[in-house]
Amino acid sequence: MDHQAFAQLLGNYGEFVGAIAVVVTLAYLAVQIRQNTKASQANAVDAAMTGYAQINQVLTDPITASVYRRGNLDPSSLSDDELVQFLAVGRMLVNSWWKIFNLYKQGGYPHEQWVIITTEAEQMLKSNGGQVIKASLPANKPLWDAIENGSTGSDAINLGF
Repeated sequence: MDHQAFAQLLGNYGEFVGAIAVVVTLAYLAVQIRQNTKASQANAVDAAMTGYAQINQVLTDPITASVYRRGNLDPSSLSDDELVQFLAVGRMLVNSWWKIFNLYKQGGYPHEQWVIITTEAEQMLKSNGGQVIKASLPANKPLWDAIENGSTGSDAINLGF
């Protein structure tokens, strides 16, 4: 084999090895992106749970809990000040849902978790008080539609509403 044929052979081997390296690199990047997506979704779920923990902290106050419970059952029974308090807690929930909704739309929140959130939200919004909260926030229509369409009902949790 002459020098030129040998150089050509080495060049062909180099291209082959380079192509394999590209495929291996792409496979590695695909795995890394998948792992990063899972980590991002886990962080999003954690942030959502932190938001719920803050709402639960607010509801540990017996007076606020009473107002929230009575407001869900019959908001017309609340005084003007209690209605403001009830709507404030309701808006805290809606803000959490809005954040989760936007994460979900961007692919940053797992579908299985979204179904659970929408099932819970749907139950709350069907209550008398939930209807008042929903009516007070018409700009959230995309969220209301997503909640209505996002829940399968299979993961329903009895929340007492």
